[in-house]
Amino acid sequence: MELPKASRTVKRTIDLVHLFAASVWLGGFAVLFVLTLSDGAALGLASLDAPVAIDAFRSQFIVPCIPFLMATAVLYGVLTSWGFAKHSWLVVKWVLSIVVIVGFELLPFPTATVGAMLVCVVALFALSVFKPGMKKSKKAKAKNLD
Repeated sequence: MELPKASRTVKRTIDLVHLFAASVWLGGFAVLFVLTLSDGAALGLASLDAPVAIDAFRSQFIVPCIPFLMATAVLYGVLTSWGFAKHSWLVVKWVLSIVVIVGFELLPFPTATVGAMLVCVVALFALSVFKPGMKKSKKAKAKNLD
């Protein structure tokens, strides 16, 4: 039994929630990177305050985004024509997302770890924008020729 596809309004609502959570996630990792890079000095924190700020930022901003991101990704897979593994870039996004989430939970927070996670999150954004391997529609090809 196949589920009906989402209406335009539902899809746009899913897009909005997903983009908001992804933006907070990206910004959160950027802030964590700055905090770990400078041991908090870049944000005016004493080195003793940096671990407290990192833990607070992590638990209050980044962790709450994870359920929203995963839920909207599942909704995309179920309610849209994208599916879960229809394109290789989608599979790469799933794998990268899982790597970041598991790494975030299991690894300590030295600058290199946070930097690697930030690079992965930027790569997730790039995959969403460029969708490598996707064939262009005839309309899009004609538009590029003009």
